[in-house]
Amino acid sequence: MNPRPLFAVVLAAGQGRRLEPITLTHSKAMTPILGKPMVLRVIESLEKAGLRDFVVVVAPPDRDLVAAVEKIQDRGLSLRLAYQAERKGTGHALLQAAPLIPGDFILASCDNLYPGDYLQNLVRTFQENSVAAILTLAPLEQESLNRAAGVKLQGDRVIEIREKPGIGSGPWDAAAKFLFAVSHQVLNFLDQVQPSVRGEIEFQEALIRFLETRPGPAIGRLVHRHLHLSSVKDLLAIHDHYLTFHRPYIIHQEAKIGPGVTMIHPVMIDRGARIAAGARLGPGVYVGEGAVVEAGAVLEECVVYAGARVARESRRRQEVVLP
Repeated sequence: MNPRPLFAVVLAAGQGRRLEPITLTHSKAMTPILGKPMVLRVIESLEKAGLRDFVVVVAPPDRDLVAAVEKIQDRGLSLRLAYQAERKGTGHALLQAAPLIPGDFILASCDNLYPGDYLQNLVRTFQENSVAAILTLAPLEQESLNRAAGVKLQGDRVIEIREKPGIGSGPWDAAAKFLFAVSHQVLNFLDQVQPSVRGEIEFQEALIRFLETRPGPAIGRLVHRHLHLSSVKDLLAIHDHYLTFHRPYIIHQEAKIGPGVTMIHPVMIDRGARIAAGARLGPGVYVGEGAVVEAGAVLEECVVYAGARVARESRRRQEVVLP
């Protein structure tokens, strides 16, 4: 039996206000990770898990994101855009994409990255089994119940899910992360969701209503590690992960390195960057395209944005340096 077709929907219309001032000049989805926008890394991770058909939900003013996403169509992916003119929650975003989703799908956000083996297992399990949904779960931390859905399990089967139940609300087994494999039928429940007090329509509420109809079992899969972007600390941690596990020590051939520069692995220097005499970089430093590190500057565990400048003799540690 051939596995059922599976599409991917990536929600990328959020502004990312908690990341300000980093996101004052671009959306959260366009936050660069070693020079590549976060949303493209999410799409690439899903592509490596075997998905080829994508719908990306974007905000209409985000021309940079639209251009970045359209570029990767050259790789032979089927990629369509849906537009969320007003940011009214994840369920509202999915409503904008619904006419473009012809079958069952993976639903992901632009601010979470998961291990490749977990994504491959998620896709394979959903395609090969008659389940209504697979929820990605994280080990329970009580404070997470204020911002995520609580889930009760019987074995690996989901027997109850409640959106943001709150600390001390009951004996929950895990917290749901925003990564789902789900039947196309869930789309029929989006218009049944009442807006929250903030006027938002949340996907998880539609999922709860859908699972109450029990067209098939829902199961949970625990993920013990993933990368989430919601703060400067998160951005530094994601860069550290990619520098350590995905990219070796790299100096672009068009970068200019002055005399007496010290670099401690892992470090990445991008195209056209200039590192002046006597600077010391590393460990855990990324210097973006066209950035300048002046003489004698010391950087440790830092991200230097494209076009930014680090002042002479300055010392920076665990910082994001903006233009």
